[in-house]
Amino acid sequence: MSPEKLDFNETLQPEPFLDKQDLASSALNALAINLSYLEDTECLTNSWLTAGEIEKITGIYRSSVPLIARRLGIEAESRTNKDQTINYYPPYTVALLMDDRKWKETFAELPSRLTIQQIADLLGKSYYWTASNLESVGIKQAVSSKNPPNGARLFNKSAIKRLRSLIRRFPLEGDHYNLNQLAEATGEYRGWVARRLKENNVLPNTRTSALTGRNLDYYPPSSLAVLRRAQRDRPELARSNMVTAWAISRAIKRSYSWCVLRLVAYSDLEIQYLDDQYVTRTHYPIEVQYALKAESDGLRRKLGERAINTLAD
Repeated sequence: MSPEKLDFNETLQPEPFLDKQDLASSALNALAINLSYLEDTECLTNSWLTAGEIEKITGIYRSSVPLIARRLGIEAESRTNKDQTINYYPPYTVALLMDDRKWKETFAELPSRLTIQQIADLLGKSYYWTASNLESVGIKQAVSSKNPPNGARLFNKSAIKRLRSLIRRFPLEGDHYNLNQLAEATGEYRGWVARRLKENNVLPNTRTSALTGRNLDYYPPSSLAVLRRAQRDRPELARSNMVTAWAISRAIKRSYSWCVLRLVAYSDLEIQYLDDQYVTRTHYPIEVQYALKAESDGLRRKLGERAINTLAD
């Protein structure tokens, strides 16, 4: 079954809160901004396509392709073949057009009025960012005869278009990276990358993919240098004669809290090493385990003798 044909022959109306300089910047940066929202798992075609070929793939009328492409900042390349000039569109055009269509379908299915939190969730922004920008761009609260849920303020769903337009007019500056890209660049696991960035207070800029609805985190250019430094400064892998509190607990069959309480006396022997999961943890020489085992065995013997004496009495 061929995909349903959709006609999105429309133009982007200038937002009243943007001046001429904003609009000019928006036109120049449109392609870079829209491409930054595509996930790295997107299936991009390998060749340039005509509007007719794009229609077959996406179901969007070929007559609408030039207008949508222009709005998204996509430039066609004119090629002459047998005295006929045909416009070809770059490989990423299909993904961008499908992203645009998915957004329109999602928007059409939304209820007519939404709370600030619902708008924030759809845009992948915080409640505070959403509330402050609703006010700054002059979006008024919807008047309703019905009581809103939990007393929350309601806004017409057109507010999402305004705020989404605002978000997509201002691209990320410089080379921003998502977790997959940082993991690939450093050769580390995503979890390790995320932990190191959090430890160093490197915060992401969260965006929502209009194609899948997933939130995507992009980190600033400085994040790669932070990770390189963390790799350089991280501890070595623990040697076989070094053990953690958990390992001691298992070896001597005592609770973790029992061991931790007694390990305070050995704090001067603590060393930070990577465990077998490549997580930095506090380690102790194996001799500390032997000492705690001896203490544990001694306590058990005393308890056993006390129990025997009690029975004898």
